Amino acid sequence: WVMNSIDKYMILFFYGPGEEGVFAIATKIPLLINMVYQVFLMAWQISTVDEYQKEDSTDYFNRVYRLIMSGMFIFASAILVIIKPFVLKFLSESYHESLQYIPVLLLGAIFSCLAGYLGNFYATFKHTKGSLKTATVCAVVNVILNYVLMQLYGILGVAIATMLSYVIIYVYRVKDTRKFVVLHTDFFRVIFSTGLIIIQMIFVEEGSGLKLIAGTTIICIAMLFLHKDVLFTIINGFTEKRKINI
Repeated sequence: WVMNSIDKYMILFFYGPGEEGVFAIATKIPLLINMVYQVFLMAWQISTVDEYQKEDSTDYFNRVYRLIMSGMFIFASAILVIIKPFVLKFLSESYHESLQYIPVLLLGAIFSCLAGYLGNFYATFKHTKGSLKTATVCAVVNVILNYVLMQLYGILGVAIATMLSYVIIYVYRVKDTRKFVVLHTDFFRVIFSTGLIIIQMIFVEEGSGLKLIAGTTIICIAMLFLHKDVLFTIINGFTEKRKINI
């Protein structure tokens, strides 16, 4: 809420309500990722309290982290396959500018969810001051980056600043929550997945027609392959559950 408010009022102050409206439209698509995560979060918060005192709690937390991380990257990659045709077909031309911001905000939404997952440990282990501290740092960084990057890239700079702020709070919380639980954050896979999303961003920005669809689809398939172990785990879980129900 703080991050969105900072972005909104800085754009209103420097650029006016017109540009703020375009940016507001751009934020709606990344909200899909946050909505999916929030549904999961309701169940996760209960499970965290139930599991954290068990001997195998660290393994459980790591499995859930891998599920969230892989799921968010795959979901964002799938959105980027269809986002440009969707915007060009269903939004008026005055909002086509939002295509510059949506992919960057999608990437920011991924790291927002990952940081949110880590933030739950503060409540679970009764150290909520840490949540306030890391969120405050993120908000301050966002204000500074907004001002600097707006001078260089305009409204796109706001989207980049928001994305970088979420990356920073994610990294900060990874280190800060190690006093509670040691997660195998698999930075290699996070970095590689981020690289694939950035390549898709380039296709969305520069591509059109068959080149756009083929390029973004190939990258999405590469994303699925990168996270195939988690996908197989999910599929096997659904298969086993179906057998039990039958």
